[in-house]
Amino acid sequence: GGGGASTKRKFYDLLQRFVRGPDSFRNQRFKLIPRIVEGPWIVRSAVGEKPALLGTKLAQRYFVGPNHDYIEVLVDVGSSVVADQITRLSVGYAKALVVDIGIVLQGEREEELPEVMLGVMQCRHVDLGIARFPVDLHVLPLQAPAPSSGGPS
Repeated sequence: GGGGASTKRKFYDLLQRFVRGPDSFRNQRFKLIPRIVEGPWIVRSAVGEKPALLGTKLAQRYFVGPNHDYIEVLVDVGSSVVADQITRLSVGYAKALVVDIGIVLQGEREEELPEVMLGVMQCRHVDLGIARFPVDLHVLPLQAPAPSSGGPS
């Protein structure tokens, strides 16, 4: 395969297109790879380990830094009945779960391969009863607000 420098350049180019591109491009490229390391069979079978292009299944909203130096992805699991049911099931077993999550930008052309892991995390026996959220995520609009007319109304 190609050398390390070549792979890094390909990844950087795809990442720049992801950060600077339109949501339609991002929705086709943001891929999540779940893996239940520990947990009840019912959760392991519901979640699976199949990579998913989330933007093709769920509503997503993107927040990009002013200098394109970062991007945040807000995934609305409630925008899909199936994803919402799987999430509710998983939340009920959260303290019993160890979950690995990988994020990859989908490579579709030769110059975008091999795919490189963008980020990974592991959640271990999370106690959602003590979790604190800085904002109420249920009130964030998934559609961008209309441009302001300049002053308060």
